[in-house]
Amino acid sequence: MVSITSTISTNSSKNGIVSYFSSMEEGKHGTVQTPFISAFQKIIAELVGTYIFIFVGCGSALVDRERTLTIVGIALTWGLSLMALVYTLGHVSGAHFNPAVTIAFAASRKLPLLHDSDLRLGPKLLGSAKSITYPAHRDRYKKISLDYLFPSLHGDSELMKKDELAKVPIYVFPQFLGSILASLTLRVLFNHQGDILPMLTQYKSPVTDFEAIFWEFIMTLILMFVICGAATDDRANKEVAGVAIGVTLVFEVLIAGPITGASMNPARSLGPAIVSGVYKNQWVFVIAPILGAMSATGIYSLLRQQKQEMLMSRALSLKHKMNAYDGEIM
Repeated sequence: MVSITSTISTNSSKNGIVSYFSSMEEGKHGTVQTPFISAFQKIIAELVGTYIFIFVGCGSALVDRERTLTIVGIALTWGLSLMALVYTLGHVSGAHFNPAVTIAFAASRKLPLLHDSDLRLGPKLLGSAKSITYPAHRDRYKKISLDYLFPSLHGDSELMKKDELAKVPIYVFPQFLGSILASLTLRVLFNHQGDILPMLTQYKSPVTDFEAIFWEFIMTLILMFVICGAATDDRANKEVAGVAIGVTLVFEVLIAGPITGASMNPARSLGPAIVSGVYKNQWVFVIAPILGAMSATGIYSLLRQQKQEMLMSRALSLKHKMNAYDGEIM
């Protein structure tokens, strides 16, 4: 399932944008984070974010039993909660909250996506080192910045690939755990209802298995396509990515909600299923969203800038920033 501007980089919902600099990240206040701290923060962000997302969205379905919210109210609850979480946690983990999104980004090698705002890191590192850096060391820092911006040009492409694969469990496990914990919480809070069946994503006759798969595939493809365009393309306006993604989710719940439950998210479906003990047709809500998300990343890759053109653009931008830095220290 995009964007938040920080002093170092802009990460957005469900975009999988993560900082990458020799397995270290510079924090909001200029501190350098170890890989362990960085991974821990992503785990917490995905866990808490998914918990809130499922608690609010599925909670609206249970409230609808007692006080009619209608499908419009439920759709708005899902979409607005996702939009809020994108702006709250996008800069920490990318705000996935969805295993299909994580797996799709990893499969397309876009999980630690180099973003145009990452260009700020090189000069940022240089700026923070002004007091201890002499002009004689300027070339060394330029090389560090280039190594960060273009690791594939310096033999680190395999390292990036392994880094992507290593991040998948860091995202997926907290997502499932957050969904299960949210479902357990709702079961306790709405215990007087006797069950939590409205939380489940199910479909009934005359909808067939094939039709359900197709619905979930198409809905996830559309959502992921919007995520790719609004949150991960260097040419897009990242500040409104959360709005674009949230509005898309609203419309999709309005359309597919009455038919399949509009899951588009394996964690969203399996969490309530595990807590309720109802597993009928849940395989549909695992396979179809993953295939839909992967298809969307593949399709959008045809619309992205050519790699050579993108690298040249980043190199020119870095050159201008370095020249500005040279003027500051002289």
